[in-house]
Amino acid sequence: MDYLKHFRLTDRPFKSVCDGRFFYRSAAAEEIFAALKDVVSPPLVHLKGPDRAGKTALIRRLPLELKEVGPTALILNPHLTLAEMLRQILSDFGQSHKLSLRTQEEELLGYYQNSVTDFLGEGRRVLLAVDHADELPPAMLAELYALRALEPQWGERATLLLCGSAERPWPVVPDSLLEARELSLPFLTPAETAAYVETRLKSAGGGALFSRAALKMLVDYGEGRPEAINQLAERALIAAWSAGRAEVGPAQMRAARVSLEAPQNLDHERLAGAAREQVVRSERRRRSSARRRPPLALAGLALLALGLGYGLRFQRPEAGSAGLEIAPAPPAATESKPPETAAPAGEDTAAQAAGVKTPSLPSPPTQLLALPQGG
Repeated sequence: MDYLKHFRLTDRPFKSVCDGRFFYRSAAAEEIFAALKDVVSPPLVHLKGPDRAGKTALIRRLPLELKEVGPTALILNPHLTLAEMLRQILSDFGQSHKLSLRTQEEELLGYYQNSVTDFLGEGRRVLLAVDHADELPPAMLAELYALRALEPQWGERATLLLCGSAERPWPVVPDSLLEARELSLPFLTPAETAAYVETRLKSAGGGALFSRAALKMLVDYGEGRPEAINQLAERALIAAWSAGRAEVGPAQMRAARVSLEAPQNLDHERLAGAAREQVVRSERRRRSSARRRPPLALAGLALLALGLGYGLRFQRPEAGSAGLEIAPAPPAATESKPPETAAPAGEDTAAQAAGVKTPSLPSPPTQLLALPQGG
């Protein structure tokens, strides 16, 4: 049984693979989508942000977000040759059926030129998005600038989006494209981090699987970086599953951080002890709450005990109590003996003289004495 079945999840909610089902629309992402849909958007757009801010996931979302505006071609590897980039662009434009392994660069360039002209003739716009643009070689960067404006009549309806890290030097911008638009994708805020976790869990069919304390620790540890949040959250879920818990607690979050930052320092015995201690604390809190608010069953038991206490006051008093005589207990049962008959008068006198007590027979009822005797 894996942790998906344990938490009744349909898929891994925090997997690192870009999946549109788990995409979270932050406030910055909404602004970027709106800017790219703007008709007056400049032909060159710079999308910058710190490392691990989720820029790759965002540009992978562009073909779906800008579907009504026009086609979008994604170049995720900045180290491709021009022919490889043209193949990728034509595939995203839906022209892959025209390509083969023998198609040369000149022929690929002609297909690209015709496709863009057709799209612009239909009143649509074309977007070329390049990830890791800060790693582009200068020669390839010049080729991309030329692809954006291969024909003069394309104007500003063909846009080039360069996405990269704001922590590294940015590529040189030609004089003709100095009016580039700057867009930024920052880290998630604490509130957005909580919403990000909730969105991913709901997309995987789960509910609130993190306690308040664990979620706060996840916000602090993740620092708003989606990639780090995904890694910490998934490791915490696995730790909670290993401990047999229904939700992630602080102990599992600490173990997730240790396993991510220094896996050699992870003490499994200490982790198991912390999980057991957390279960004990939860049980103590539950019992304390039950004592503060006793249920009806406990109240009934208290009344029953009170009634039994009153009943004990009416038990038989012990021997020696003043004013009471206690009848002796009947003798223990012995072997059965034949009934004794009454002794004659002479024998009775002799027995009294010898000090022997003879048994006396009970007297018959008066009603029997009044009955007539004989016939």
